[in-house]
Amino acid sequence: MKKLSDYLLIKVFYVISILFIVTFIFYKIQIHILPNSLFEISIFVYTLYCETIIVFLFLRKKQLNWFKFLSFYFVLTCSTFFCFFALNSEHILSSTNNAFIITLYDSIVIIIEGFGIYFLSKMKFNRNNNSKMASLKYSLFTSFIANLSSTLLSLLIFYLLLL
Repeated sequence: MKKLSDYLLIKVFYVISILFIVTFIFYKIQIHILPNSLFEISIFVYTLYCETIIVFLFLRKKQLNWFKFLSFYFVLTCSTFFCFFALNSEHILSSTNNAFIITLYDSIVIIIEGFGIYFLSKMKFNRNNNSKMASLKYSLFTSFIANLSSTLLSLLIFYLLLL
Protein backbone atom coordinates (compact mmCIF):
# COMPACT_ATOMS: atom_id res chain seq x y z
CA MET A 1 0.00 0.00 0.00
CA LYS A 2 2.90 2.33 0.69
CA LYS A 3 4.23 1.90 -2.82
CA LEU A 4 0.82 2.73 -4.29
CA SER A 5 0.75 6.10 -2.51
CA ASP A 6 4.26 6.88 -3.76
CA TYR A 7 3.19 5.90 -7.26
CA LEU A 8 0.09 8.12 -7.11
CA LEU A 9 2.08 11.07 -5.78
CA ILE A 10 4.56 10.82 -8.64
CA LYS A 11 1.72 10.47 -11.18
CA VAL A 12 0.04 13.60 -9.79
CA PHE A 13 3.37 15.39 -10.12
CA TYR A 14 3.60 14.31 -13.77
CA VAL A 15 0.06 15.51 -14.51
CA ILE A 16 0.63 18.90 -12.87
CA SER A 17 3.96 19.27 -14.69
CA ILE A 18 2.38 18.48 -18.05
CA LEU A 19 -0.45 20.97 -17.40
CA PHE A 20 2.08 23.62 -16.46
CA ILE A 21 4.21 22.94 -19.57
CA VAL A 22 1.15 23.14 -21.85
CA THR A 23 0.12 26.42 -20.22
CA PHE A 24 3.68 27.71 -20.62
CA ILE A 25 3.75 26.77 -24.33
CA PHE A 26 0.39 28.48 -24.91
CA TYR A 27 1.72 31.55 -23.14
CA LYS A 28 4.86 31.60 -25.32
CA ILE A 29 2.84 31.42 -28.54
CA GLN A 30 0.66 34.28 -27.30
CA ILE A 31 -2.45 32.25 -26.55
CA HIS A 32 -3.15 33.56 -23.07
CA ILE A 33 -5.19 31.00 -21.16
CA LEU A 34 -4.56 32.83 -17.90
CA PRO A 35 -4.09 36.55 -17.22
CA ASN A 36 -0.43 37.55 -16.90
CA SER A 37 -0.50 38.05 -13.13
CA LEU A 38 -2.23 34.71 -12.58
CA PHE A 39 0.30 33.00 -14.84
CA GLU A 40 3.20 34.47 -12.83
CA ILE A 41 1.60 33.27 -9.60
CA SER A 42 1.19 29.81 -11.15
CA ILE A 43 4.94 29.79 -11.90
CA PHE A 44 5.75 30.36 -8.25
CA VAL A 45 3.18 27.84 -7.02
CA TYR A 46 4.59 25.27 -9.46
CA THR A 47 8.15 25.85 -8.21
CA LEU A 48 6.95 25.53 -4.61
CA TYR A 49 5.18 22.30 -5.53
CA CYS A 50 8.43 21.02 -7.08
CA GLU A 51 10.20 21.98 -3.85
CA THR A 52 7.67 19.91 -1.92
CA ILE A 53 8.31 16.92 -4.19
CA ILE A 54 12.07 17.27 -3.61
CA VAL A 55 11.47 17.18 0.15
CA PHE A 56 9.36 14.05 -0.42
CA LEU A 57 12.21 12.42 -2.34
CA PHE A 58 14.75 13.26 0.36
CA LEU A 59 12.54 12.04 3.22
CA ARG A 60 11.05 9.04 1.44
CA LYS A 61 12.84 6.49 3.64
CA LYS A 62 11.43 8.01 6.85
CA GLN A 63 8.02 6.35 6.23
CA LEU A 64 5.92 9.33 7.27
CA ASN A 65 2.23 9.84 6.59
CA TRP A 66 2.93 11.55 3.28
CA PHE A 67 -0.38 13.19 2.54
CA LYS A 68 -0.51 15.04 5.86
CA PHE A 69 3.21 15.81 5.92
CA LEU A 70 3.33 17.19 2.38
CA SER A 71 0.10 19.14 2.83
CA PHE A 72 1.45 20.88 5.91
CA TYR A 73 4.86 21.39 4.31
CA PHE A 74 3.30 22.91 1.17
CA VAL A 75 1.30 25.35 3.32
CA LEU A 76 4.50 26.19 5.25
CA THR A 77 6.41 26.72 2.01
CA CYS A 78 3.72 28.93 0.51
CA SER A 79 3.47 31.05 3.65
CA THR A 80 7.24 31.52 3.99
CA PHE A 81 7.52 32.30 0.28
CA PHE A 82 4.84 34.96 0.34
CA CYS A 83 6.29 36.49 3.54
CA PHE A 84 9.71 36.45 1.86
CA PHE A 85 8.25 38.07 -1.25
CA ALA A 86 6.46 40.79 0.75
CA LEU A 87 9.55 41.62 2.80
CA ASN A 88 11.81 41.57 -0.25
CA SER A 89 9.61 43.83 -2.36
CA GLU A 90 9.51 46.39 0.45
CA HIS A 91 13.24 46.39 1.17
CA ILE A 92 14.53 45.99 -2.38
CA LEU A 93 12.91 49.24 -3.40
CA SER A 94 14.58 51.14 -0.56
CA SER A 95 17.94 49.31 -0.34
CA THR A 96 21.15 49.72 -2.26
CA ASN A 97 22.51 46.29 -1.30
CA ASN A 98 19.86 44.02 -2.82
CA ALA A 99 21.95 40.83 -3.04
CA PHE A 100 22.72 40.89 0.69
CA ILE A 101 19.07 41.38 1.63
CA ILE A 102 17.87 38.61 -0.69
CA THR A 103 20.55 36.23 0.64
CA LEU A 104 19.68 37.10 4.23
CA TYR A 105 15.94 36.55 3.74
CA ASP A 106 16.45 33.35 1.76
CA SER A 107 18.72 32.03 4.53
CA ILE A 108 16.01 32.79 7.06
CA VAL A 109 13.47 30.94 4.89
CA ILE A 110 15.80 27.91 4.65
CA ILE A 111 16.19 27.83 8.43
CA ILE A 112 12.44 28.23 9.04
CA GLU A 113 11.56 25.49 6.56
CA GLY A 114 14.34 23.24 7.92
CA PHE A 115 12.92 23.52 11.42
CA GLY A 116 9.46 23.02 9.90
CA ILE A 117 10.57 19.74 8.32
CA TYR A 118 12.11 18.66 11.62
CA PHE A 119 9.02 19.45 13.69
CA LEU A 120 6.59 18.05 11.10
CA SER A 121 8.49 14.75 11.06
CA LYS A 122 8.42 14.74 14.86
CA MET A 123 4.64 15.21 15.22
CA LYS A 124 2.64 12.08 15.97
CA PHE A 125 -0.13 12.65 13.43
CA ASN A 126 2.46 12.70 10.62
CA ARG A 127 4.16 9.48 11.68
CA ASN A 128 3.34 5.83 11.21
CA ASN A 129 4.17 3.17 13.80
CA ASN A 130 7.59 2.37 12.34
CA SER A 131 8.54 5.78 10.94
CA LYS A 132 11.81 7.51 11.76
CA MET A 133 12.29 11.17 12.57
CA ALA A 134 14.47 13.35 10.40
CA SER A 135 17.42 14.84 12.25
CA LEU A 136 17.73 18.61 12.44
CA LYS A 137 20.91 18.56 10.36
CA TYR A 138 19.25 16.45 7.64
CA SER A 139 16.13 18.65 7.74
CA LEU A 140 18.21 21.81 7.21
CA PHE A 141 20.14 20.11 4.39
CA THR A 142 16.88 19.01 2.74
CA SER A 143 15.48 22.53 3.06
CA PHE A 144 18.62 24.01 1.52
CA ILE A 145 18.58 21.65 -1.48
CA ALA A 146 14.83 22.08 -2.01
CA ASN A 147 15.01 25.88 -1.85
CA LEU A 148 18.03 25.96 -4.14
CA SER A 149 16.27 23.79 -6.71
CA SER A 150 13.05 25.83 -6.62
CA THR A 151 15.04 29.05 -7.01
CA LEU A 152 16.95 27.65 -9.98
CA LEU A 153 13.73 26.32 -11.52
CA SER A 154 11.97 29.69 -11.23
CA LEU A 155 15.01 31.44 -12.72
CA LEU A 156 15.02 28.97 -15.61
CA ILE A 157 11.30 29.47 -16.25
CA PHE A 158 11.60 33.27 -16.25
CA TYR A 159 14.67 33.02 -18.51
CA LEU A 160 12.67 30.89 -20.95
CA LEU A 161 9.88 33.46 -20.85
CA LEU A 162 12.30 36.15 -21.97
CA LEU A 163 13.49 34.16 -25.00
